[in-house]
Amino acid sequence: MPEASVVISRAPSGSARRATDRSPEEQRTAEDEISASLAAQGLNVLVVPHIYNLPGVEGIASRLASLAGPLTLASWLHPRPAEWVLRYLGYEGEVACVDIGAYCCAGTCVGALADLMKGAEGAGAGAVEELETEAPERWYPVIDYSRCAECGQCFDFCLFGAYERDDGGRVKVSSPDSCKPGCPACARVCPAGAIIFPHYQADEAIAGAPGCEIPHAPPDRDALVAAVRSAAATGCDCSEAVKEALAGRGGACSACGCTSPDGIDELIDALDELDA
Repeated sequence: MPEASVVISRAPSGSARRATDRSPEEQRTAEDEISASLAAQGLNVLVVPHIYNLPGVEGIASRLASLAGPLTLASWLHPRPAEWVLRYLGYEGEVACVDIGAYCCAGTCVGALADLMKGAEGAGAGAVEELETEAPERWYPVIDYSRCAECGQCFDFCLFGAYERDDGGRVKVSSPDSCKPGCPACARVCPAGAIIFPHYQADEAIAGAPGCEIPHAPPDRDALVAAVRSAAATGCDCSEAVKEALAGRGGACSACGCTSPDGIDELIDALDELDA
């Protein structure tokens, strides 16, 4: 099959699903209707699991990275995070993104996609190819490099070792699974609003919604780290990465003696107070 002109990303399952009036079955039906309609217009369609869950998934991430552009991506994410997840997977070409959930039905979504792809309709029959695999739910920061000022505050602030600097000094998400599920703290600290958590439902700005910006106050990182240090730890699950990240900063977990009590709720509360 020739390289895809369109990529359809399946909806996430479980707790990662965005608030919507459509059931998982209705979401899948919409995805299938969109794919079939586009193929009927002569376009090649590649259907993949939820793209946010694909880092490190052998085969599919590299397939997406190798696609010849320009391409259009339809997913259940806001357009900005969808684009930067795709780029995190290695795709470097031109891309336009559509949020399926922003449309009332498959037909209107197909219309929006057709507007983006005017002139791309194929002369022959299109085809739909689906890549299926187990892709566990994920939680990690997505960096919008069109906004990133390379200040490094996310790298300095993260307590869990999700980030590292490359040889050129640019911060990248090197260990996505080290990120603490539910913690959006680095997104609040970033002065450029470049960090997105696509599944964060409590704040559309952090989820990357169009027209939403994260309000920022100058962060007092020392105070926030102190809040984490002093949080009561019960049934502590501190990881080796966390211990290494906080080595030498002082303080100790009351449960296990490491340097990072599991105080994410306290950390987020402190950040919320700064934003207020």
